[in-house]
Amino acid sequence: MKNKIWYKEPSLILSVFALLISCGFSLNSAVNEHIKKKEEAIQSKQKKLRETMVTLADLRLDDAKDVSSAQSSFNMNVASARNSKRHVLLEEAEILVSNLKGKVSENILINLSGEEVNALRYEKAKQYLESLDLNSSKQKFVIASSLGELYMIPGSDTFDIEKGRKLWKTAISSLDAKRDEFSVQLRCNYRLKNASLEKLNGREDAFLASLKDAQNDIKNLADTNPVKTAYTAWISQLKLPAKPQDAASSDFNVSGVWEISYPEPIYELLHGKLILLPGLPPYVSALLEVSAKGSLVQKVTGQGVLEGTKLRIDWIAGQRVGASNVITGSSYITFSQKYQFGKGDELLVGDKVKTFTLSKLVSNKFKAR
Repeated sequence: MKNKIWYKEPSLILSVFALLISCGFSLNSAVNEHIKKKEEAIQSKQKKLRETMVTLADLRLDDAKDVSSAQSSFNMNVASARNSKRHVLLEEAEILVSNLKGKVSENILINLSGEEVNALRYEKAKQYLESLDLNSSKQKFVIASSLGELYMIPGSDTFDIEKGRKLWKTAISSLDAKRDEFSVQLRCNYRLKNASLEKLNGREDAFLASLKDAQNDIKNLADTNPVKTAYTAWISQLKLPAKPQDAASSDFNVSGVWEISYPEPIYELLHGKLILLPGLPPYVSALLEVSAKGSLVQKVTGQGVLEGTKLRIDWIAGQRVGASNVITGSSYITFSQKYQFGKGDELLVGDKVKTFTLSKLVSNKFKAR
């Protein structure tokens, strides 16, 4: 019997075609199933990231309630537990962002950068903001101002005054052409923040220019707008001299860089730097760095309430160098009206009360001793 030529056998050809089509469908199904599972995994991570951000926002709302409370103190154990939770959530968010490889919304990255700033993770905040396309973003003013603020925090790893000023100019100019009430209000807010940072960095000309522009914006706000009164009070606070004209004055400007010493013998090797940046009165943002023999040992950030010459700061995020535990607590400071000095008590969770003295630095340059 002669061997049959395979390509002259219709039934064999049909079987081969059927097999190829079947394999094609199977391969296509497998690919589609893989893509579907990959998309589901991405959506699951995105959902988890959104939930993490909502929880972080809730923690910050609780912090704000503590700071604005009329009570002289708050439950530090609760605040400490909240702070520990914040750091765990931030680490979780960072892992999710890394795993999502660019599939993270602009809003999430902007909000996450803010949370990183609150936790003193400036480099991480900068990384998230710089990953966004500033020129094409609809939130150009938010990204530019947030980056500008990072560059203008004295003593921070991200400090670059000229880059910061350029970014603030970009943020404000993006709103220049808008005349609606909300845009004018927002632009005024940015000008006042910029003025605060310029003053903190000792740039008097730039500070006065930003203040003048903010005053012009305020004139264009409706008299019925409650923000107008708040911004006017903010300007009055910023215009206060470094120390009052006379000892009887109740006005006192605490903004700037303060050097901290601990007079008790057991803490004599510690020296600190306290940066105070006023916001809408009577609130104050604070950053405290403590060094020993030239090495940074502790950094905390917080929010305070200023009443006359008395300032209460609630430390809401911070960490000791080389330690895994997070720290929180409070400081109570009384400033001298006649001189640029102050004294206070610091109580961090797990520590004894430390008494300290403050002296305002003429220059914002600070060298840890």
